Amino acid sequence: MVSLALALALLQGDVADARLMRSPDIHGDRIVFTYASDLWLADRRGGVARRLTSHPGMEMYAKFSPDGTKIAFTGSYEGNADVYVMPAEGGEPQRVTFGPEGDKVLGWTPDGKIAYASTAGSPGYVQPRLWLVSPEGGMPIPTKIYEISDGSFSPDGKKIAYNRVSSHQFNWRRYRGGTQGRISIWDTTNDSYTELPSGRENSWIPMWVGDSIYYISDRNQNAVNLYRYDTKTRKTEQITRYADFDVRLPSTDGKSIVFELGGKLMVLDLATRKVETVAPMVLGDKILTRPALRRLSDQIGEVSVSPSGARVVVEARGELFSVPAKNGITRNLTDSTGSREGKAVWAPDGSKVYYLGDASGEYRIYEVPQMGGEPKMLATDPSHRIERFTLSPNGKLLAYSTVTNDLYLFDLEKKTTEKVFNGRYSADNYDWSPDSKWIAYIKPGDNLLGAVYLYNVEKKQSTQVTEGYYNDQGVAFDANGQYLYLLSARNFELGPGDFELSMNLVNSLKLYAMLLRKDQGNPLEPKSDEEPVQEAQKPAAGGPQQGQGQQEKKDEGIRIDLEGLGNRLVPLPVNAADCRGIVGLQGGVLMVKPMGLQAFSMDQRRGFDVLQAPVRSLDVNPKRTKIAFLAGRTVGVSDIREGINPQAAAVNTGDVEAVVDPRAEWRQMYWEAWRYQRDHFYDPNMLGLDWKAIGNKYAELLPFVAHREDLNYVLGLMIGELGTSHAYVGGGDRGVVLPSLPTGVLGADFAVENGKVKFARVFRGVQYDDTAEAPLGAPGVEVAEGEYLLAIDGKQVDEKNPPSKWLAGKVGKPVTLTVNKEPKPEGARKVVVKPIADDGRLRYAQWVEDNRRKVAEMSGGRIGYIHIPNTSAEGVYGLLKGFFAQFDKDALILDERFNGGGWIPTFMVERLAQQVVAGAYARNVGPEQIPGQVHTGPKVMLINQYAGSGGDMLPWLFRRMNLGPLIGMRTWGGLVGISGSAPLVDGGFLSSPSFGIFDPKTNKWIAENTG
Repeated sequence: MVSLALALALLQGDVADARLMRSPDIHGDRIVFTYASDLWLADRRGGVARRLTSHPGMEMYAKFSPDGTKIAFTGSYEGNADVYVMPAEGGEPQRVTFGPEGDKVLGWTPDGKIAYASTAGSPGYVQPRLWLVSPEGGMPIPTKIYEISDGSFSPDGKKIAYNRVSSHQFNWRRYRGGTQGRISIWDTTNDSYTELPSGRENSWIPMWVGDSIYYISDRNQNAVNLYRYDTKTRKTEQITRYADFDVRLPSTDGKSIVFELGGKLMVLDLATRKVETVAPMVLGDKILTRPALRRLSDQIGEVSVSPSGARVVVEARGELFSVPAKNGITRNLTDSTGSREGKAVWAPDGSKVYYLGDASGEYRIYEVPQMGGEPKMLATDPSHRIERFTLSPNGKLLAYSTVTNDLYLFDLEKKTTEKVFNGRYSADNYDWSPDSKWIAYIKPGDNLLGAVYLYNVEKKQSTQVTEGYYNDQGVAFDANGQYLYLLSARNFELGPGDFELSMNLVNSLKLYAMLLRKDQGNPLEPKSDEEPVQEAQKPAAGGPQQGQGQQEKKDEGIRIDLEGLGNRLVPLPVNAADCRGIVGLQGGVLMVKPMGLQAFSMDQRRGFDVLQAPVRSLDVNPKRTKIAFLAGRTVGVSDIREGINPQAAAVNTGDVEAVVDPRAEWRQMYWEAWRYQRDHFYDPNMLGLDWKAIGNKYAELLPFVAHREDLNYVLGLMIGELGTSHAYVGGGDRGVVLPSLPTGVLGADFAVENGKVKFARVFRGVQYDDTAEAPLGAPGVEVAEGEYLLAIDGKQVDEKNPPSKWLAGKVGKPVTLTVNKEPKPEGARKVVVKPIADDGRLRYAQWVEDNRRKVAEMSGGRIGYIHIPNTSAEGVYGLLKGFFAQFDKDALILDERFNGGGWIPTFMVERLAQQVVAGAYARNVGPEQIPGQVHTGPKVMLINQYAGSGGDMLPWLFRRMNLGPLIGMRTWGGLVGISGSAPLVDGGFLSSPSFGIFDPKTNKWIAENTG
């Protein structure tokens, strides 16, 4: 007889061999885990698992209380990741923490408090610290552990074994950088710190059981396994020896350890050392895996206008739709949720639409009738990995670029392919001539400056047009065949700073018209009205009839006199400094700018606004008379003219809808991610890894993906096999957009005294940083440290009712604080403030100022202090702000701890390495150094394991330039960088480590996986 549970499993299509049950915890025979974003409870012996939560958000990191009666977990019921607690058998979750920071449940203390990690109280939200809180809620209890990612208390609660950093969450196997996982021990009885012995391996997620500390480590088998450290004998033994998958996220009840392995749940019996697979039947409706009709008008990413402008093809969620500009029906041209289509181009005669799609497993070019029908794949070279393409104006040739930065021509009739050029960094900067006989393109030289080339399609020959002395950045043919428009950096305008004179050039781009024929005059010469002279012309005997001669002349195509072409440039009187691209029009040129579209008319000799709105995508028809654009979420089609109103030109996209099959999409995204790494990873040999085998290995988990976050998890496992920095995945369609109730903060630390809450420290902001808004530092707000906060908007604040509880939904809104020097209502005063959403910037600014003042105090004002938070704009501000104010100090401390990276910071080190080369003396002034603002004294740089990427490069350059010693810990170790990321079909993203930085003196990689 078939059991009821088995019958249900068969009926619903579930199988016992469930996978991707994540973040498990165990208590006796019960296991709680996360599956498809919800918490489930299962028996370790198998059977049907029971769902504990059903909220659309993520519930993670569930931990049983010591007595097994409660479960604490991280949930997002109000939009933020907070600590919740619920009965172990199920029930209504109760919110325990209320702050705006993300909180991660770590476990329980032996006396029944919930331990969690949160960036609350940390400067700049750099690293989570350890907090405790009662399961009934109330004021969070701070601890002296300011760095934690995972931890476990000793049985007596006097010590805690923990990780300071969360490098096990990196998509980075075999990691050996400075953010190394080490097991730390903190003794709360004497505030002492020790570490378990370690080499360069990682050790993570300690679990304290009796006199043993169990943990996972990657020291052997080239994989992560379980180990045991004996606190008495100080000996370490390896417990498991898996080599195919890593042991992940283990947890223990003191008798058993439950962990993930290859997507499965495993349980280790500590007494017998036997491991068993737990196979609960996870029976649910899996609502997020079901196909559903989705309206996609808010997910449009690309537009392509038809030759007449009557229709526009839009790409939405990897589907192509033909949408009428005014009247008619919307047609789904592709209707294939398991593949991705885009980059649509209309045939010049309007009969068909060409597009790029991956239905074959690789991106290939297809054609489909514009009325709909069966797509046909073009016979392009299958070894060419195509990224983009265009059609020639006559519709006979197709130009496509590849991931190797090559441009090829494909003859649609002859099915032949020829290579045009390799663009080094890109092969997409080109344009067709109106007669389809020429291709103008930009190619950089050895000096990295772009030069213009013309490719003769018939002769298969390229001619360099400009010298490459200037940086030519864009080309576009005039649709009338008179000019080649050129966007080039030829304007050398000095942009001196407010603090120094530097060779900084700004506003370099200008727009030019290149005269294609020698006999053309300057089109911008002043006009002179003259009476035309009519001359009678008689056709020769047997000559062409009316119109035939014109047709023959047209067939000859445009004339280009190559000799001296690069010198026949006419600057156009229009501001092109912020131009991002150009498109040739009929007797004019369109400029794409950050805030919209502008054009210059050769006939009218003036520039004008075409569209005053940022454009995400645009396309023009072959005759350059119609334009389609995507501005915000508005798709518009219009004549190309002055003053287009986006709303007046808007196209109705309300019928852009399709059935979205999540499972099919997830498969497509998985293999697209796999291909993206194959095609863009910096080492074409994939570091010797069998990349196909790795793809197949983790593809086995795809049938078990039941939530978009599961897919990110699997993608992370796959790209983590590369063992390289900057391998990121994220985002994606999680099915439901959750409402958020943001909690405000006051910019203060609190303490509890006799059950009442007082201000322990008030952050009032610093004078030099007005971006660090301080609610309690506003004029007229007088709140002193040591005073009591008795109420917020009349609601009592005390040990059981923390301030954050009454600040939900109060960001930017006036709230009334009841404040008193005594913990009683008598004599209290009212203070009105506006809470802010995030006080990380405020705390960071104060942290820097505290460090600066401490250094000044300890050195008697002789040593300056500068913190460099990253190597992007904020880091430049921090460096220069501190440098100009303190270059006169005897010495400088450059602090790049917690540096978040950004640009390659050669410019920072060049500033620090500048030398005094001369002096100047003026009457009544005295001697001064040249340059004036140069620091000549000793320097040191502080580093730590949280500084990475540009934060790895900065100290390396500092040491290479012999500017001073480095003090601190090894940095992150990530100098195989990325150039943006690839958008996935549902809005998620994926990066590929695409370039490695090496030392030209040794030909060795710099800092990668070492720090």
